[in-house]
Amino acid sequence: MLTVGSLFSGIGGLDLGLERAGMVVRWQVEIDPACIRVLERHWPKVRRYGDIREINPAELEPVDLLCGGFPCQDVSVAGKRAGLAGRQSSLYWEFHRIASGLAPRWLVIENVPGLLSSQKGRDFWIILDSLVELGYGVAWRILDAQYFGLAQRRKRVFVVGHLGEPWSAPAKVLFEPESLPWYPPPRRKAGKAVASLLASGAGTNRPAGIASEVDFLGAEVAPTLTWGGTGARGWKVSAEQAADGALVAHPITTRADQRQEPTSDTYVIQDVRGHMEKRQHGIGIDDADVCYTLDATSRHGIAHVFPTLRGFGHGWQGQHWDDAVRAMMVRRLTPLEYERLQGFPDGWTAGESDTARYRMLGNAVAVPVAEWIGRRIIQVHEWLWGR
Repeated sequence: MLTVGSLFSGIGGLDLGLERAGMVVRWQVEIDPACIRVLERHWPKVRRYGDIREINPAELEPVDLLCGGFPCQDVSVAGKRAGLAGRQSSLYWEFHRIASGLAPRWLVIENVPGLLSSQKGRDFWIILDSLVELGYGVAWRILDAQYFGLAQRRKRVFVVGHLGEPWSAPAKVLFEPESLPWYPPPRRKAGKAVASLLASGAGTNRPAGIASEVDFLGAEVAPTLTWGGTGARGWKVSAEQAADGALVAHPITTRADQRQEPTSDTYVIQDVRGHMEKRQHGIGIDDADVCYTLDATSRHGIAHVFPTLRGFGHGWQGQHWDDAVRAMMVRRLTPLEYERLQGFPDGWTAGESDTARYRMLGNAVAVPVAEWIGRRIIQVHEWLWGR
């Protein structure tokens, strides 16, 4: 089996995916204390190292594959775009230094698509050129997690490198003679994937049916959304709320024990606070069947919209549904839902604070995507070198 050394391990998204593909993780490098605790729980026998800047490659066990997603803050289009010269993303050169010292047969790098345009493309060219100078043939591709079985739109660029000849090996990993089974995107009924995710159980603050008032929200609250018309983007946040960051919840007008729950529509919300944190697109609300890309700072949420009893609160007028009178529940996604949207087993980050779990999962690599790449590498490696 191919052996793996993991840099910038996080909570082990790449590691878990490559393991599921049939590889063995030999060591991990991670500096964040919360991430380290998660790694220790799931890989108790794997050796771990802390600050990557203090590692001597000569002291590391040789491995067949070196992987890592170096920090993206300085190359993301949501950041200040300092590029590889930035304090965080310049850590790529630590990946390069260790790759140079170990000379593994394979490399896998993950990052945000903004890497391709950082400094008008110069940063990505520098990365590719630096790997070629080490003797690697390289290929890259943007892969979206929603086409690998996850209810999340998550585009990430993956770079695969192979040391020496044939230089075409990375291309054989990332590209196939025909399109991937997941491309083009299959036609799906809007809302089904997200609704299925929620219905399967996602933590104690998910309502089992319609909750009374807003008790299901627990400590989480969300902006009041007002009806602004029909269609996918009918729900909107008032300008006043967006400006002052008001955090209030739309009241539930009926109780679960007074009726059976009617069919509800599910809307995904990029940030329930109504903040315009991301310059490239800001808040988003949609009835698509996948959630917005998870990250470490936004508070992604779900809105359930459903018909209410006619005349509720003004005397009982019989059990008649009135689609013109609609109520809504808005809540933040739970850490468990974040785990499922990234392809991790339930409870992968349990034991850490919710704040830490949201941050770690928002930064993680989608596990099924890493597994697909791992399986392709194994296939190509066996074709090249035999078992």
